[in-house]
Amino acid sequence: MWNPEFGKGNLEKLEKMEEGEDNKVYKARQKTTGKLLLIKKYKNLCLDEDGTLPPSRLCEIIDFEALSESSNVLRLLYWYKNEKPSLYMMFEFLDMDLKKFIDSNPTPLQPNLIQSFMYQLCKGVAHWHKFVMFHRDLNPQNLLVDTEKRILKIADLGLGTPFPDIFDNVSYESFMYQLCMGVAHCHSLDVLHRDLKPENLIVDTKKGILKVADFHIKMSFIPLSEINSPQIKRPRKGLMKRTVRV
Repeated sequence: MWNPEFGKGNLEKLEKMEEGEDNKVYKARQKTTGKLLLIKKYKNLCLDEDGTLPPSRLCEIIDFEALSESSNVLRLLYWYKNEKPSLYMMFEFLDMDLKKFIDSNPTPLQPNLIQSFMYQLCKGVAHWHKFVMFHRDLNPQNLLVDTEKRILKIADLGLGTPFPDIFDNVSYESFMYQLCMGVAHCHSLDVLHRDLKPENLIVDTKKGILKVADFHIKMSFIPLSEINSPQIKRPRKGLMKRTVRV
């Protein structure tokens, strides 16, 4: 149903915050209430034959509407498409993404703030997994921060996808636990993997075992050869072992 509060005549664009290949994100204000919003605009959409939105955009809207009940997922307030056709999605306002927040601080973030952000991120991811969904694009630029309240929220759900069929037989909770154990062991040894993705996780489908692999762009304070954990796939002999300081 059309809501004039989110109509073009009641919105004042303040600044462009981000620009992607097919979308732009603006900071805006509602004239009647003074409330700040984030507006994400997709332009020149290729509609289906019946005039509906492309499946990727429909899935993004559906995901936001289903997942926005979490306090750590960005809340979609309203959306509409016009005749051009362009899609407008209106979100609650948060100041900046996590990358900009980190870059804007001249000193490293305090441990208690890092712990708080990690806790909020895990809560948001757990909410995703409750709906049997992967985000698939978690990075600092897709995590928004309320700098005053120190709240972190997951945004940009465009690449979200349901869990693959393998999780019907092997519990995804088990895989997530094993992944967290492997990552925690790396972090306990001051090792950052820096490229965690499905292609770099090795699975024994018969035993339901998952291991972290491919450390070619890792950063660490200690030689990789000293790492010893059942959740880590050890590198082959002869691979270059190098210590890189973060």
